[in-house]
Amino acid sequence: MMLRRTFLLTVAALARRSAESRLEAVRDTREIHLKPFAPKALYLSSFGLGARSVREPVIRLLQETELNALVIDVKGDRGWIAYPSTVALAQLRMAKKSYVR
Repeated sequence: MMLRRTFLLTVAALARRSAESRLEAVRDTREIHLKPFAPKALYLSSFGLGARSVREPVIRLLQETELNALVIDVKGDRGWIAYPSTVALAQLRMAKKSYVR
């Protein structure tokens, strides 16, 4: 009795929606077509992320409009990281200052 194994292949590319396909064997070949994706994004600075008065309206816009992406700058212009980091280099250089709540 031969065991059949299946593999899940996920493919992603810049400006394309990801796609998945189940492969029956390692030598299984098939074409996977990725659909073009037009991102409609907002930019949110690390300070905007930390300020509820800025962050919540941005989230509402994502939920209520055709916007489909959010670019979050997690490191501010002073080098501070917007979240609690356990990375030793960030702690050594005093780059951590958490202001996201």
